[in-house]
Amino acid sequence: MYKNDALCQMHYFRRMRNGSFDLKDCSDYKKPVVRGGKYRMSNPRGYLLVKEPDHPLAQNNGYVYEHRKVLFDAVGDGANKCELCGTGWSWGSVYFSHVDHIDGDVTNNALGNLRPLCNACNSRRGLAPAHTRKNSMAVTVDGVTKTPTEWSRHPECFVSHSTIKRRILSGMNPKDAVFRKSKTLKSEKHKIAKG
Repeated sequence: MYKNDALCQMHYFRRMRNGSFDLKDCSDYKKPVVRGGKYRMSNPRGYLLVKEPDHPLAQNNGYVYEHRKVLFDAVGDGANKCELCGTGWSWGSVYFSHVDHIDGDVTNNALGNLRPLCNACNSRRGLAPAHTRKNSMAVTVDGVTKTPTEWSRHPECFVSHSTIKRRILSGMNPKDAVFRKSKTLKSEKHKIAKG
């Protein structure tokens, strides 16, 4: 067709798109107007999408994931935190903006079933607890069971995970093994605790 009009392919299609050979001015660019299509659909993984072209989280095709829309409409665009670890969480960052379905059903987009999670917590969400894995040591203090590494991250613990393991293996009470301060107090963490 473009050969009959004595045009190159680029100019032929530019005329078809714009009605002229002029390039469009990008300064007044707006999201493309999306017409047609169903209001609600699901993707191959089962997530529901709704057609809301004017929503801040809408994709180029005008659809927005329903679970993201529900949580965004409830909490807004402000600063949020991962519900499990407290890491900063923002809508614009792909790495930090996971919306988790608590019951695991991706079609249940009720607000009470949704929570913001960072990528790390969302990835580990379905895994078995660390203390139940093979070759892991389980340490129970006041009814809470964790690995020595997890206990060493506790704000009131001032010893390393290897010290906790060594203390437990030598027969020390688990609560003392985790929370008793080291006598040497060499690290910065210990100096701050000592005070």
